Amino acid sequence: MRLRQRCQLVYQATQKLGIKSVRALARATHLSKTSVHRISQRIEHRQQHPESYFWETPEGYEWLKILVFATIQIFGIKQGIGSEVLSEFFHLLRLNKQIGVSPTALRRLETQMRQGILTYQQEQHQQLKLTPAQIQIIAPCR
Repeated sequence: MRLRQRCQLVYQATQKLGIKSVRALARATHLSKTSVHRISQRIEHRQQHPESYFWETPEGYEWLKILVFATIQIFGIKQGIGSEVLSEFFHLLRLNKQIGVSPTALRRLETQMRQGILTYQQEQHQQLKLTPAQIQIIAPCR
């Protein structure tokens, strides 16, 4: 189980079941007490803004990923805006506690996205070469 999934599990147990003690959370989530304690500290550290609770939910985290990918795609790749400016943008949205928004992390993600786009493009070109398009020409009758 990934760290984000464990955080969501502990957060949901805290919110939905109302469990507050580390021992009870560990029992409910089947995680060690140490792990639950560390995760609880992480969650508490991230909960500095009113909207922070939303990012702890699976739906909120998925929306956050879409926001990051769309921002990098539109502004970073298509418009050529640098990683430093994108990092500043994410800091203004107060997302720096939720995701890695350093210029280096954003540059790495942009590189991965560019590589994925190129790979997809190459696969599509290969597919087109393997299956020639059949074009039907219809001419009007006079």
